[in-house]
Amino acid sequence: LTTKKNDVFDGFLSNKIDLIVGTHSIVKNSSLLKKADLFIVDEEHRFGVKDKEAVFSLNPVCDFLSLSATPIPRSLQFSLSGVRNISTMLTPPLSRKPIVLSFLKYNFNFLKTIILREKSRDGQVFVVDNSVNNIKRLFSLFVKSFPHINSSLLYGSMDRYKILKTMNDFRNKKIDVLFCTTIIESGIDVPSANSIVVVNSHLFGLSQLYQLKGRVGRSIFQSFAYFMYPSLKQITGSGLKRLKSLQKNDELGAGYQIAVSDLNIRGP
Repeated sequence: LTTKKNDVFDGFLSNKIDLIVGTHSIVKNSSLLKKADLFIVDEEHRFGVKDKEAVFSLNPVCDFLSLSATPIPRSLQFSLSGVRNISTMLTPPLSRKPIVLSFLKYNFNFLKTIILREKSRDGQVFVVDNSVNNIKRLFSLFVKSFPHINSSLLYGSMDRYKILKTMNDFRNKKIDVLFCTTIIESGIDVPSANSIVVVNSHLFGLSQLYQLKGRVGRSIFQSFAYFMYPSLKQITGSGLKRLKSLQKNDELGAGYQIAVSDLNIRGP
């Protein structure tokens, strides 16, 4: 793989290749950055400040375009202050329906009801927690209650081939319920998955919650997102603000408003 990657890099530097689509490894190669005339970053919020600044420091005349459903406060501040231009896409795809949001206290019995309801209409479910131990515990409880329902675990420290197989099985509807961490936060497109349950949602960042909500509702069917928390007493002031912002901005294409709220909560 390393040899193949180097061949691609050499081809770009020698003008034999005009376009490279790749991962963070492109940003680590200073020769590529110096050579590029146009640099496009998708899911901009997943890149560090140093990575993005490396493009400008090595190639100041390079045209730079960053894409994100929820630009981070620093990027948004640049645009609001006029340092960088910003454009927003507000028109959703045809037939796309707004996702129905629910905010509720955690209850395992209701979690089971949500899953069974989605299963009854031949849909699939994401169940997300930001802790590997928590998601393993939830998975174990669910398997004991419903051993006949196909379910699986997915988290970042698993073997990468196991991750790939699990995700492919879920995409091919061999798995009905996927218990996972934020590994599914972006880049996952499963049209048949139309319900997501985020456990301990008060511990997630605002842009994370918005990205997770976007894992469902990718077809013509009505989708549902459930954000669970242990109790209002256990939620910090900023955590409550994040949930309220998500509740307020529940329409399609609300990413910009979410990012502005994030900027107000976290500060520029």
